[in-house]
Amino acid sequence: MSNILMIIAIIETILVVMFANNNASNILNLNINYTDISVTTGFFGICILIYTLGITAGVLIMFKGIFLSSKRANSAKRMLEKQSISADDSELQIRALENKIKTLETALDKALNKNN
Repeated sequence: MSNILMIIAIIETILVVMFANNNASNILNLNINYTDISVTTGFFGICILIYTLGITAGVLIMFKGIFLSSKRANSAKRMLEKQSISADDSELQIRALENKIKTLETALDKALNKNN
């Protein structure tokens, strides 16, 4: 699946560059509203700029998803560690109680043997 997506991305890049290159002779005059800034550029530059901004936005969105999934994985890992620690504590408590029972049984046996 990732190979197919990579091929589609490469084909898309080639199409954008071809489309922009075919219209490279068109000159665009860009005026920014409420300022005296005016930029004269070609259509090729605008296409490459928009494409680059789109790729950057996609990468940033993917990074956000990666960070969220790593946070979820870490929280799940911590939860599993807590559960395993509580299970270990339960096992230790059970062993301690079993030892106390054995001690009480031996004490009871000794007391019964003394009386007889």
